[in-house]
Amino acid sequence: MSQKGMLILESKGMIPGLRNRAQQSWSKLYKTNAYLLDIHYSCQVEKTELSGQILTLEGMTFENAGHVSLINLENRIVAMTRLDRFGYFLLTPKSKGRHQLMVEMRGSGIMVSDIVLD
Repeated sequence: MSQKGMLILESKGMIPGLRNRAQQSWSKLYKTNAYLLDIHYSCQVEKTELSGQILTLEGMTFENAGHVSLINLENRIVAMTRLDRFGYFLLTPKSKGRHQLMVEMRGSGIMVSDIVLD
């Protein structure tokens, strides 16, 4: 059963050393009653990445098998990857706009519905 992630921290800004390049980045931290989900988005001229890590509330890495899906407003999966053994993931989305992110693990999951990729 998926839990809705609650946004508890958001940071937007420039990446140091990239003043002369067009780019956008943000980081967001979400919480459920069992997990923390840390997400970072970086959009530069040559590449776009959405990366993150899922942790237990105690700060332990999540070693359970799982996968991450980025879903557009038409309910289509536009990017998908597996969690590594430390709970990390990396997506290279091609679509812009509003999305939801679904992290699914054995018996549980997190859904975040306010992911905007510019």
